[in-house]
Amino acid sequence: MLAGCGGSDKSSGISGKFHDDYVAGCTSSGQTKAGCECIFSNLTDKQGIDTEAKFKAVADKVKSASQSGNLAALPPEFRQAVLACKSKIVKTP
Repeated sequence: MLAGCGGSDKSSGISGKFHDDYVAGCTSSGQTKAGCECIFSNLTDKQGIDTEAKFKAVADKVKSASQSGNLAALPPEFRQAVLACKSKIVKTP
């Protein structure tokens, strides 16, 4: 879900292109655009991920946990964002 990365709030240190890239990568993994936008917003607005470097660090941890199959290793801020957005996320087989 964190294949791409991005944000449009200049004060947060996350560019609009970064946000657009995140949403594009997330939707290409089978999630809804609304779910991807929700996760991004939750991470940046509620979980304190306010720079591209912080966002990339979380994305790298998510990718590593997903590839290893160890979903318990997902970063807590990502788990919180997914739980907050679960009604907007499409479950993929």
